[in-house]
Amino acid sequence: MPAEECSEYFNRFNRDSNEDHGLIVSDRKGVIRFVSNNQPLVRIGRVNPESLVGHNLKKVFASLFESVPESKDLLSRLQKNNEAFSLSFDYSSPFIKGFPRRFIVAAHEFPEGKGGLAFHTVCQKESSNAIRSQAANALVYASQVHDPQLKNHGRLVSYLSGLTAQEPEFNLSKRSQENLQLASLVHDVGKLAVPTGILSKQSDLSNREKVFLRTHPHVGGQLVKGILGDEIAEIVGAHHMNANGTNGYPMPKGFKPGSASNEARILKVADAYASLLTKRNYHEPWTHEEALSELDAGVKRGEFDPKVVGAFKKTLSGSAEKIDRAFKEFNGAPRTSSGSTPVS
Repeated sequence: MPAEECSEYFNRFNRDSNEDHGLIVSDRKGVIRFVSNNQPLVRIGRVNPESLVGHNLKKVFASLFESVPESKDLLSRLQKNNEAFSLSFDYSSPFIKGFPRRFIVAAHEFPEGKGGLAFHTVCQKESSNAIRSQAANALVYASQVHDPQLKNHGRLVSYLSGLTAQEPEFNLSKRSQENLQLASLVHDVGKLAVPTGILSKQSDLSNREKVFLRTHPHVGGQLVKGILGDEIAEIVGAHHMNANGTNGYPMPKGFKPGSASNEARILKVADAYASLLTKRNYHEPWTHEEALSELDAGVKRGEFDPKVVGAFKKTLSGSAEKIDRAFKEFNGAPRTSSGSTPVS
């Protein structure tokens, strides 16, 4: 990354008002180059962030994560093979009351593979038995800071997916429906490994930039696997697979073309619809009718499962008022129909 882009990327975290989300970045040789002022693991240990810059990552990592035996192996794999990973663990501190607290770490190759390795750390203050939900929210928070356009997107897609999953033709168990909603919430966390310059670009992406963007389902699957489990990871990793298997996204390990589950197929459609109706750097919000036409066109191209699109349309029609409220809550604006009128 260009030096000025790195500087802005780092400043974003030091400006972050949330004291419980921080960032550590090392270069490819394992030398720490940046520690955000709000890095929670550093703060609770009463360490000056700047004092860690220039030190060996493995030594610092071993100290910070000494309570997590598998962390050393995961770090080695990340340094050697760029295998993104996540950790969820409890950490005690003699300096601050109310411990132990739960920490979530998402580690990945730094944007474009030139800066090195990035470690997002989020501290969960509240104790709860809903560990999966806490972990998901931590990953969502980290990804939203990295890409502000993702604010509430996962929550909107999760809501749409959850409604669609209730349609009888899928015959999904309660557990499967819960997995789908959780996977929908975190489906874009792999964008943590996509350069911010690509995510914020307002013009068409180059072929090289598209390659980086298309890594996010696979990276996302790797990031959620360690703390949310294989079922969630499989849905996240496959959420951009086309129904006929002919897509330009890297195929998740162990998948065959067209092998995506019903859950992943539902997520793909809900994600597409929500994205089209949401303002992005590269497009204004589409109307409801325009989005439906695009889903139909996607079916003809083999991108979307016709059964899923049919069920999704039925959901949109039968739960219109609920979905309008969701768009107002998560997008800040209602859906529009042709003529810029609200969907009725």
